[in-house]
Amino acid sequence: MKTIGFISLCLAGALLQACTESPSTLDGDAAESTLGEAGELENGGPEAAPASTVNAKIATLVVPGGEIVFVDEGLTEPGGGIAFWELGDTDLSSLLDDSNATALEVFLALAPEGTPVPRRLVEHHAEVSRRVAGIAAEPRHLAAPPRLFGALAVTNEGLNDGNSDANRDCWAWAGTSNPYASNYGYQGFDYLEFQANFNSQYSQIASGAHVSGGLQQRQSNVPGVGGPTAAGHERAMAFCLSKAVKLSSHESLSESCQANQGRVMVHVERTTDAAYNDWVAADSILLEGFGHGGRFRSNYTNSGGGARKYRLVLEWQTLIAEGGSNNLLCADELAITWRSKLDTNAPGDVTL
Repeated sequence: MKTIGFISLCLAGALLQACTESPSTLDGDAAESTLGEAGELENGGPEAAPASTVNAKIATLVVPGGEIVFVDEGLTEPGGGIAFWELGDTDLSSLLDDSNATALEVFLALAPEGTPVPRRLVEHHAEVSRRVAGIAAEPRHLAAPPRLFGALAVTNEGLNDGNSDANRDCWAWAGTSNPYASNYGYQGFDYLEFQANFNSQYSQIASGAHVSGGLQQRQSNVPGVGGPTAAGHERAMAFCLSKAVKLSSHESLSESCQANQGRVMVHVERTTDAAYNDWVAADSILLEGFGHGGRFRSNYTNSGGGARKYRLVLEWQTLIAEGGSNNLLCADELAITWRSKLDTNAPGDVTL
């Protein structure tokens, strides 16, 4: 059964406007929420939220077509680095892979001139310059690459688009032959195409030794985690709230899911030890409708240097408008794919 509770994202209201509140400020919105008459959450206590919930967002930059969110992995792991959410039609591959940019250099490339720089990014850059060869103490002022935006028409976050047929969101990787419906999602979701396009168009983690990937579907009626990735110095996970799944063998999709509304809080967790057994929270994001999704990534330069695993812990939510019996008839589905690369030449943890 879906549960309740969510943490709100810090969203900037103007193009390329930076949001740089500290995690403690952001946590002020972390509470049960009344969403209005049609979208009110069912009643429940704080115990419905996972104990590992954290908000590690350092800053959010609103860019054309999406958002880039900087996540402080050092908040829950001493020596941890910076990870990135990529939401919408965005792709940091050029900056991270081609230019080997630090998180501070990514921020300087994307933020409007004069935007206050979070102190954590400055401190992190200093650590990276001591640890990684070729990273100077003085940050570079890189230009935002043209392919950062409009990245192969891949849209992975609705950004208040109203879930229209014209904006297929994270289905751009999974085929667009079937129409969208707010309560059914995209019934023609192609999982293998979703994974193949992620591998070839986004993750930039080449095939070869010590490279691995995976694909899963998780449903709200069957509790479970997404992943984990294999241990790697470079990790990327993508996920999409894809469609509704009818659970009744006696009723049609329209009968079973007519009141359904997709909604899930996705918590990212990572390992902190060389044996990859100890998991801590990294950050979380709320998906509020079918077609919403996200990508979470880090690499050797920005992550602190150690090999890590990522996994997703899913907190399914139910709205009052769905009706009490909806969970017995209709489930929400999240498609998840990932890729991980282990660099055996890198210092630090390399045990598989």
